[in-house]
Amino acid sequence: MRSACPTEFRPRDSFACTDMVGRGTHNQPAGTWSDDTSMALALCDTSYRELGDINCDDILVKFRKWINEGAYTADGNVFDYGNATRQALDTGCGLTSEYSKGNGSLMRCLPMVFMECSDCDIREVSAITHATDDCCGSLRGHDRLCPRGALQRARRLRVRTELVPAAATCGILTTPPSGA
Repeated sequence: MRSACPTEFRPRDSFACTDMVGRGTHNQPAGTWSDDTSMALALCDTSYRELGDINCDDILVKFRKWINEGAYTADGNVFDYGNATRQALDTGCGLTSEYSKGNGSLMRCLPMVFMECSDCDIREVSAITHATDDCCGSLRGHDRLCPRGALQRARRLRVRTELVPAAATCGILTTPPSGA
């Protein structure tokens, strides 16, 4: 999570990040997180928690709750999002134009590495807002790049839940590791 997004849109090596600070690009207080984090939290709060089911309709409802009501934000204030995201959530259809590409779907889909889902599931969730082949395709192999494999190995090795805190905290650890 970014702290109040103080470095967003700034060139690499143009800043030093040494403390949690506020009042950056969007003039937000320290501890505020970005739209990508809010959408990742919304994803964690979907029906997958209870049913173990990737339900894009439910995810769309949660994303709309974020953008329209300020749910999943630090303080109820939605202060930034991409034009493609806004248009897709308004229409209920992910955008496919060359000009609607963005990295938001990659960042917000990160919690899915802790879920039992396929590359196809991840692509469908990306396509809620960013439906270009480039955006959806950038998520291919997501499970091999991120720690979902570590979670599955932990289950096999009977590692205690405390060693996989991200999954436990999000409430998306569907079956606790044996012995937890």
